[in-house]
Amino acid sequence: MSSRPFSSFAAKLDALAAQWVDFVRRHATLVLIIGSVATFASIAHVSLKLRIITNTDEMLSTDLPFRKAEQKIYAAFPDLKDILIVIVDGEQADNVDDAATLLAHKLQERPDLFRHVFAPADNPFLRQHGLLYLTPDALTAMAGRLEESRDMVGLMAQDPSLRGFFAVLGDALRGLKLGYARGEEAAGLFETAATTVAQATAGKPGNISWRDILAGGKTSKDDRRRFILVQPVIDYTSFDPGGPAMDTIRAIADALKITSDHGLRLRLTGDVALYREELQTVNQGMVSSTLVSIFLGTVILAIGMGSWRLSFACLAVLCVGLLWTASFGLITVGRFNVISITFAAMFVGLGIDYAAHLGLRYREARIEGSDHAAALRIMAASQFSPLLWCTLTSIVSFLSFAPTAYKGIAELGLISSGGMILAVIINYTFLPAVL
Repeated sequence: MSSRPFSSFAAKLDALAAQWVDFVRRHATLVLIIGSVATFASIAHVSLKLRIITNTDEMLSTDLPFRKAEQKIYAAFPDLKDILIVIVDGEQADNVDDAATLLAHKLQERPDLFRHVFAPADNPFLRQHGLLYLTPDALTAMAGRLEESRDMVGLMAQDPSLRGFFAVLGDALRGLKLGYARGEEAAGLFETAATTVAQATAGKPGNISWRDILAGGKTSKDDRRRFILVQPVIDYTSFDPGGPAMDTIRAIADALKITSDHGLRLRLTGDVALYREELQTVNQGMVSSTLVSIFLGTVILAIGMGSWRLSFACLAVLCVGLLWTASFGLITVGRFNVISITFAAMFVGLGIDYAAHLGLRYREARIEGSDHAAALRIMAASQFSPLLWCTLTSIVSFLSFAPTAYKGIAELGLISSGGMILAVIINYTFLPAVL
């Protein structure tokens, strides 16, 4: 099969490209004015309409079976969606209880940031019926400890004051003397009391945990840990949707002295906290990769072309293409997501190739003795067909993302394919005008 028809078609395309570039050169001022207006319009459009959806759930099609099931679950249990889990733990169970309860009450006072706050340890139903949720073995063990401590509990119930507490200490001493109290339990009680008094004398926070005493000093980590389920107000158009709520929780915790200095620790986890870490990573990676790409592209152009003026022209065209592509993405898709926004780094990496090929061919023609007009025609005619076929293959590759149910990737493919088309148009229009 002869390749002559294909070669003839490519030659016609190259000739048309040379004629177009020559037309641009003759009307460079007009082209620059039109291009500048279009660029400023793109800047205005991006500034006014820029939306970045940071909800990673939205990057998957809602037609997927598991997404449909997820929506049914959230419809039945709306309080489970976008949950932030606050964990308070510490050295003493009673302190943890008080801190978690107080923190939950403070969060409930901020409906502007928290739609729903649920603290199981402070829930009236669970306080009344919580023992029903223990296993039989755990319930039996607790009943045994209460039986052993019934005298102490009875004394404190009759007189819950400092006088009643010293009555408990006196009863413990009598029990040791008469032999009905165990030495290790009495020793634990007196040691706890001595430690608390020493801390108070030294001006350090400290108190006696009756739960620890009743448990014989054998409270588990679960006894010293409390959870608060928080449903914060989320703004998924922000790159830090759960940030204000998380920062407020930490600020309130600091004000309530839920810190390591007071034997307490605050931690945050759940979907919202994980989203924040993911988005911070994406944001840092996107910005750094784009800046590194532009910097390295500038260095390579300056060294390879041997002309800072030519390098500046190529970079100007690259920036225009980046803005036009961003505007194209907002027109076609309506917003970006945490994956499609990476088109910027991708466009820089691929778009710089167009300017580099054309700029080097122009410089080569000039070195060979061609004047400016002839060098532009040579540049256009010699590079158009190869760049066009490369563009078409890139577009096909990017559009292959479109059928996937992963909307983030599909939108990236659509935006990037449009960016490749714009790269050809801009480099064959704006670059000759700038030169």
